[in-house]
Parts: sequence; C-alpha cells; structure tokens
Amino acid sequence: MNSPDPCRLAILCVDDDALILNSLSVQLYQHLEGDVTIEVASSGEEALQVLALLQSEGMELVLLISDQQMTGMTGDQLLQKIYQLSPKTLNILLTGTHNINALDEALSQAQLYRYISKPWDERDLALTVKEAIRRYRQDEEITRHQAHLQAANTELASSVSLLQATLEATADGILVVNMTHQITHVNQKFIDLVNPPNLPQGSPYSAKLLTQLQRFVEEPSSPWRKLLMIEESSEREQHIPEGWMALDLPDGRCFECHGQLQRFNPQLGGWVWSIRDVTERHHTLELIQYQADHDGLTGLFNRTQFVNQVEQLLLCTESSSADFAVMFVDLDHFKTVNDTLGHSVGDRLLQQVVKRIQDHCRLDDVIARWGGDEFTILAPQIRQRQDIEAIAQRLIHGFQDCFEIEGHTIRTTLSIGIALYPEDGKTAEELLKYADSALYKAKEAGKNNYQYYTSELSDRVHRRLQVEMAMYQSLEAQDFSLYYQPQIDTLSGEITHVEALIRWHHPSLGEISPQTFIPIAEQNGLIIPLGHWVLETALAQFRQWQNLGYSSLVLGLNLSARQLQSPDFLPTLQHWLTQTGVTPQSLELEVTETVMVQDLAAAQILLEQIRQLGIGIALDDFGAGYASLAYLLQLPFSTLKIDRCFTQQLARTIPPQPHAHRLYPNPSGPATAQSQAIIEAILALGRGLDMRVVAEGIETESQYQQLRTLGCRYIQGYYVSHPLPADRLLPFLQSHRSGRMFCGTLRN
Repeated sequence: MNSPDPCRLAILCVDDDALILNSLSVQLYQHLEGDVTIEVASSGEEALQVLALLQSEGMELVLLISDQQMTGMTGDQLLQKIYQLSPKTLNILLTGTHNINALDEALSQAQLYRYISKPWDERDLALTVKEAIRRYRQDEEITRHQAHLQAANTELASSVSLLQATLEATADGILVVNMTHQITHVNQKFIDLVNPPNLPQGSPYSAKLLTQLQRFVEEPSSPWRKLLMIEESSEREQHIPEGWMALDLPDGRCFECHGQLQRFNPQLGGWVWSIRDVTERHHTLELIQYQADHDGLTGLFNRTQFVNQVEQLLLCTESSSADFAVMFVDLDHFKTVNDTLGHSVGDRLLQQVVKRIQDHCRLDDVIARWGGDEFTILAPQIRQRQDIEAIAQRLIHGFQDCFEIEGHTIRTTLSIGIALYPEDGKTAEELLKYADSALYKAKEAGKNNYQYYTSELSDRVHRRLQVEMAMYQSLEAQDFSLYYQPQIDTLSGEITHVEALIRWHHPSLGEISPQTFIPIAEQNGLIIPLGHWVLETALAQFRQWQNLGYSSLVLGLNLSARQLQSPDFLPTLQHWLTQTGVTPQSLELEVTETVMVQDLAAAQILLEQIRQLGIGIALDDFGAGYASLAYLLQLPFSTLKIDRCFTQQLARTIPPQPHAHRLYPNPSGPATAQSQAIIEAILALGRGLDMRVVAEGIETESQYQQLRTLGCRYIQGYYVSHPLPADRLLPFLQSHRSGRMFCGTLRN
C-alpha cells in the first residue's frame, strides 16, 4: 500500500506569543526538511480557520502544536474543537503551568498525544514531532489495510453468496464428493431429484442433512451410489479426465451425470457432479427414433427400416442355407375409396387392412408400409415355394370379406408380387425391384392374385425404362407426330369431325404405341408439356384447313385427368385459340370418366368454364368403366362416344351349325344381342339428354349397317378411315368435298 503524499500533510503551530510561534516554526522547518507543510496561527480562532482552509484544499492535518494558555480560546478548548473537526490529528500542548486536571481530561478523551514543557528542548521537540508524524502515517497505513481487508472480506462473502445462489438457481442437481467418498455439498435441486425419505429440513451445508443424505445414497440398492465410487487418479496423469454417467431409475426417470475431478495444489480434491433430468428428452428421442423407423398411420416399419431388415437378414443368411421371400402387396381399387369416400375413410381402411394382413401372416414375418396403399412383407425361412404360396393364398383369401367403416361396406382385394432369395436376387435392391415387377404383372393379370418374378418381367421393366428415358429426348427432338381420324355423319356421308391422335416413332426403339407411352407420361408428368405441344400443333394445323374452306369441321382433342388438373391448362387453351384464330365452337375436348372419379367437384367447375367458352365436351369410352349415370346430369357433356368393346361385338361371323336358328334366334349370337341392347340404350340415353352419340371402332360393313339400322348417326373407325397424317388427310377431305360422299367404298 502507498503512504500518504508528504505534500498533502500539514503541521499547525498555535501560540499567541509571536516570538515563541516564530521560533517553533523555524525549528520545525530545520528538522523536518520539507516532509510536511508548516502552518502557523496566533489564536485558537485563527487555527480553526486554517484547518478549514487545509481541509478545503484536501490536505490532512497531521499534528497540532498549541500553547495551553492563550488569550481567548485556550489550548485545551482548541484541542477539543480540533478533535471534533479532525479526529485523526495528533495534538501536542506546550505548557508552562502544568494544569494537570486539564491534561488528564485531554488524555482521557484521546485528544492529547503529548505535552511539552516550556521552555522546550529543541532536540526533544524534533524527535517528538517526527515520532508523531511516523505514528500518523502508521495509523493511516493500518486504516487503509483494514479497509482493503474489509472490502476483500465483503467481496468474498458476496462471491460465496453469489456462488451459492447460482448453485441453487441452476436447473441441474449439484453433488460435491471428496476423495474419501463423503458428500461435502449439494444444492436443493439434487435433494429434490434424490428425494430421500425423512430428510431433515435445513441448509445444504447442514451436517445433519448431509449425514442423512450420505446414508441414503450409500445404500447398495441406490442407483446414486455410483456417484460416490471415486477412484483416485495416478499422480503421473497428465490431465484430469471428465466423467460421464447415465443413470436409469426404477421409476422410469433418466439422468445424465457429468463429473469434473478437482485438483488443489496439486492434490486431488474430489468430484463435482452435475446431474440433469433427461427423462422427457429421452422419451422424445425414443419417439423420434420410432417415427424415423415406423409409419405414422399404421405403426408398421417404413420403407427405410424394411430395407434395413432385408439387409440384416441377408447378412444372417450368408452363413446358412435358409432362403426367404420379399412380397410387394398392393390394395386394389384403394384410390376409388379415397376419391369417393374421403381420406378419413381411406385411412381407417388402411388401418384395418394392416390388421388383416398381420392376422394372415406368420409371427416372424416383417410387414412394412412402403407408401400409399402399398405394403412389403419379408418372409424368412422359406424352404420351398409352397411355404410362400401358403402365405399369399391366406392373404388373398383373407380379403374376400368386406370391411365395415363408418357405415360403408367396402370390399377390396390384394395384388401380390413375389421375389425369392437367392433365386431372383441377392441384394435388397434387386429383391424389392423384382417383387415390384411381379406386382405389376399381378395387376395386369386382373388383380386379386399373386405372381412370381420371372426374367421376362425384367425385360418389360427395362423396356419401360427405355421408353421413359426416350420420351424426354423425343420431346426435345420433336419425334412425336399427330394423326387425324375422321368421324362421319351416316345420314349425309359428310365428315363432321377429325380426332387428333398422337403417334411416336423413335429412331432406335421404333413405333411405340400410345397405350404404352401415355400411361408413362401420366406418371412422370411429361403429359403436361406433351399436351401443350399437341394443343399448339393441332390448332395450328386445323387453322390451315379452315382457311382452305373447311369451316364446318370440328377438331377433337383427347385430354388426360392430369392435364385438366394443371392450373395453367385453361389459360394455355385460351392462349392458343387466340394465337391460331380457331373459334371455340370448332373444338371438342374428349375426356374419360377418370376425370370425374378423381375429383368431381373440380371437374364440374373446370368443364363448365370450358363449355361457357363455346367448346364442346365429349365423354370418351362411355360404358366401359364405372362412371355413374348421374355424372351425365352433373357435367356439361355434349357428346357420348360408345366404347369399341360394344361395337366390335356386332355382326360376329359364326360357323354354320345344324338347327342354328333354334340355338341362336339372333344369327349373330348372344354376345351380339347383348352389345346391341347396350348400344340401343346408350342411343336412347343420348337422344333423351340431347347429346350427340358417336360409335367408335367400326371396322366392317356389317357393323356399319347395323349401327345405321339402330339409328346411330355418327361413326368412327377403320371402316371410315385409319388415322391419317396431316398431309394425307387433306386429300381425303378434298375427295369428299368434290361430291364423293362416304358410301363405304372410299377408305384407306
């Protein structure tokens, strides 16, 4: 600590005798050599004024040397005043009379440091003054030291209080254990976590509390006992490792414990443990892990976990001869349920489907939801095909009964594809791919059956992939083309409509049927850009024919459900009508019942907007699907097109048989009679609803004559003309314009 600055210290000499005062100050100057400032005053009143001036200047009055007997205020009285105003100042009285009573009173009040008799000894005076200054400085040093010590104690107490408050405020439990396995400190949170019975109330520092807590934690059955088992580290250790421990309590709670080993110059002091309740987080992680591996709706494994299960089984079977099977299972007609009854019923159906699948599988079969209405089954321990066939047959048979959901009776079936290990594949990817191919085969075979994977399926899948990849290239290279097939009015023989049909001839794959590439385009989304190309190309070509005088001709365009669901379809249609100058009345859009089944409400809005533009709307392939007749009242159709499956049954050629007239009153046979009855019903329905009816697929003279007899006015098919490219359709139109009306002889 630094001593007081000498320049800031002063001695005040007071005497009413000027000679004495002058002699005193001179002697002090000579002996003190500038250590302090010497001030003088000729009376007690003046001395008080000097003191006030010194204090205002920030100086400290170290020593007052005053005569005892003075006129006015006596030296004794001055000492009392000085003591009140500057208690630390040391006082020396110069006296010649020795008023002992006054001196005793001054000493008793700690006002008097020394008294010196007049005349004084100069040497004794100097030594006395120097000692007084030294004592003053020593007292100041002690005072400052005590102040610093008091401040340090206050700061330490504050730090300890803050540390204790911090430990109590933390959300973690704190446990301090020394190297003899004794608990030396805990916070209240740790006590709450441990929750020992009959624990006395008190501070965490309470010896009684810590003893009771120690006894409870040390019990052999206590999981907390692990925190006391501290092993002293070797002195050769270069660092002190941190500890980590997980504690699972019988009541289901989980704790994370982090410990830090403490060292004190350089001895080990013990462990400080921080304990956190992670029960909720542990359960959350378990839930996250469960959700990562399972399907939220059904509780089954998801596809990721199913693949893991297959791969694990592959590892196990490498050292054994056990075979297994992978099954792809698809719910037939599930989309119809979703579209007609809603997703809530669809979800309930899936949950009941899962229960039924589980009931008809073995206990060790692994079932997963692959996505949507598709499931996968891993069937281990398949020794022969009969084993997997038994499972597939039980599943098929188990779905013969209907489901009852929210008042709806729903019947659905399963289609199953099967791939065998190691016969069909030796990796999870191969087995799943081949089982999916087999499922596709089961769907093609009419659904509600199971099929095995065969090498021919790979060829088909490969071909499908080739077609899909080629579509992207051909759309850019414009390898697609449009053909046009006429429709005729059987009464006048005039061509009234031409239907635009897309064709695709690939440079290396050859001619690819629309029945092949259109479904693929529907699935991969290429139907949208492909539809835009058809719309632009057909309208531009049709406008050229209108400019040549075929203003009454109507262009028919086929639209898929996905095209109509596209938000930019109607703006695109209006754009190209405006761009090409084709009037809306010259256009007829053909849709199938798929548009209605998927979203009837949306179909109503969109088709009504199309009708208001003046565009005709035809329902294609009528009678071949599951469309309700109510759709004809709800949607603005202007044309019905009878599906070719009915017209091709007309006028079948049957070999002559004895008494044929008795067996078949109708010479064409019962199939023809049934088709004829359906066609008659559709024609009557069209007349009743004021709709134009077109018969598709007319290929023979006999079919043509029968339809004319039934009153079908409009027909389309090979009998009229095959689909023609634009450059060949124009001569065909011109032939009819020159007066050669259709009579069954002008055909391709």
